[in-house]
Amino acid sequence: MGTCLKIVKLVGIGSLGLATTSFGFAAYKTVPDIINSLNLSIASSQQLADKFKSLVLRIRVSFGTFGTLASTLFAMAFTRSPVSGKHPYLIYAALGAPLCAAYYGYSVLPLELEISKAPQKREVTKSAPKEPKINDLTSPLDNSVYNDLGTDTESVKEEVEEDEQFKELELKSATVANLQSLKIGYTYSSLVSGVAFLLATIGYLGDPL
Repeated sequence: MGTCLKIVKLVGIGSLGLATTSFGFAAYKTVPDIINSLNLSIASSQQLADKFKSLVLRIRVSFGTFGTLASTLFAMAFTRSPVSGKHPYLIYAALGAPLCAAYYGYSVLPLELEISKAPQKREVTKSAPKEPKINDLTSPLDNSVYNDLGTDTESVKEEVEEDEQFKELELKSATVANLQSLKIGYTYSSLVSGVAFLLATIGYLGDPL
């Protein structure tokens, strides 16, 4: 019985460690890579969107699997242990994943949804085309009148292009800000899970069973 409980606790500790690692890797590697790619424009919008979706899916599957497994195993170890073996660290370790899940659902999930729903490119509202201003000029050669159509048409095109560039920059800045907040959210999630992992490890090393 004691050997089985030790195995259960070890697997639970390992599961907590993997759940913590998934958040830590996302916070310190994957999300910064996406931010750099967005700032440097070294990847298309679709590639970045696919990479972000893959990140979110990996986080949810990893944490859902390992977090649930860890909580279940530590709860099992606590209920199956004799009275002398019902140590508090088993309860703390079992509550680590649920607390992390609560923080994730409250702070991290809304950011993920906001970033996922953000348009890849700002939609430009179509307005009625401005008619170019026609300037009547008199030729110095024969006093005939002709119309100048070029200057105002080009200025209108330049204004539209500048407006589109400004809106794209605004959209990119908002996305980068959300990604920075998401990085912080993943960091805190890793800390919550990491504290449970640390308590479980220390408790296991000091557990005589």
